[in-house]
Amino acid sequence: MSDEITIADHAIPQSLDPMNSASYEVTQLTFLWGGYLTNYSDGKASGTPQLARSVTASSNGLTWTIKLRSGLKFSDGSALTSKDVAATFDRILSTPNVAGDNFIGPAMSSIKKVTTPDNGTVSLAMSRPYPGLPAALSVPEMVILPASGIAKGDGFWKHPISAGRFKFDTLDTTNGKFTLSANNDYYDTTPRKVKKINFVAVTDAATRLAQLRSGQVDYADNIPGNLLSQVKSPLTLDTAKWNGGQMALSVNFNNPIAGDKRVRQAISLAVDRQQIADSALGGERVGLPLYGIPWNQDNKSPNVKATKQDIAAAKAKLKGTKCENGCTIPLVTVTDSAWQVPLVAQVVQQQLKAIGIRLEIENTPFNQVGDRLKQGDWGLFTRWIGYYENTQSYLGGYIYGDPTSGNNANFWGTLPTKPDMPQLKKLSDQLKTASSSEAPGLVEKINEEYVKELPSIPLTTLSYVGVSRFPSDVIHSVGASYLVLP
Repeated sequence: MSDEITIADHAIPQSLDPMNSASYEVTQLTFLWGGYLTNYSDGKASGTPQLARSVTASSNGLTWTIKLRSGLKFSDGSALTSKDVAATFDRILSTPNVAGDNFIGPAMSSIKKVTTPDNGTVSLAMSRPYPGLPAALSVPEMVILPASGIAKGDGFWKHPISAGRFKFDTLDTTNGKFTLSANNDYYDTTPRKVKKINFVAVTDAATRLAQLRSGQVDYADNIPGNLLSQVKSPLTLDTAKWNGGQMALSVNFNNPIAGDKRVRQAISLAVDRQQIADSALGGERVGLPLYGIPWNQDNKSPNVKATKQDIAAAKAKLKGTKCENGCTIPLVTVTDSAWQVPLVAQVVQQQLKAIGIRLEIENTPFNQVGDRLKQGDWGLFTRWIGYYENTQSYLGGYIYGDPTSGNNANFWGTLPTKPDMPQLKKLSDQLKTASSSEAPGLVEKINEEYVKELPSIPLTTLSYVGVSRFPSDVIHSVGASYLVLP
């Protein structure tokens, strides 16, 4: 391969600031130009030092000390010091509603104070122990920015700089065209094959594949399942599981129908997860049937029985509910965050007809869904869930969307779980600070409780799917957005 590659992405970035957008294209770009205190490129083992020389906790877990590598520089050649790291933290902590952010809320809401004892040291005083902090420092929003750039506000994002593997050369944010070149001031001086990246937005998936076959591009991002049969040798499929990733039906507990546990159980019994994986996602390379919380991808829970489709049992659950003789549930669907979402919603809509539940699908753009959910007049919400920090403390906050946990991820930061699942809350709180030896047992207990309560209804796992002109040992993705390049 040459030292220059072209990546065709599926959308034009609406903002280069990862605090403003969690889309594929923004996170993928950010991981290319952004520098991080810890390393994400090893997926579940993320959290190893990168710009940081070390990240260590005190014995009681209430103080974290970050030591920076010496001689760090931003891509414009200016020095990177603890003042820039502190400014990055302050920027995040001062952002409205950051505590409810799906990716960084649990970690950030645990930080009480940020200080800089010297130019190479950052100290974090915590309100509670947070064992997952090193991994949290590797998520997209934690890109380390210069304090002088942060002070510029929106003007900084016209041509942002950081301390990552690449730096921006040209930016056409209107058309989604960017060129990046290797950052000569990157802390890791290991010689790299790829020196230049052309990043282009090609919104039609079939066109992305055609351009890949013709050699116009080298990597096509985010390919839908209905096109995967067209991927033939020498093209290679790049499938990366999201950490904790799943497709799910989130629940509005204030809705008189969806808030009824019996209705949720009936829906879970009525859906055919294997059919969803096969017909909507293009097979198990893209989505495995999922019967519990996302932990099942990484931790086996032998006592949790798989929920197979059982229409008779589902109808029996509906006896005495508002759905016994048929009902309608408003289903909000995000149309432009992931291609999987609307396809899965359509399959589930067809499946639930068998038990007399009519899903009234309301397609909503990503940038409007938060406001739409806050209106409250919905029952279910179809979405993808994908995390960067796959740790016990993070999922402990995810499972029970308790405002004090700093994470209402089940409800996109809009509605906390009602405190009517005391055992699930108790176990989730224990998981947040459990030791590595205690965590597997708690995970199994949580799975058992989760399938009873169904604070959300799991459907399938979620994968990112790209197609490349190169073998996977040359270019591949980790956790959907981090491109590993030679």
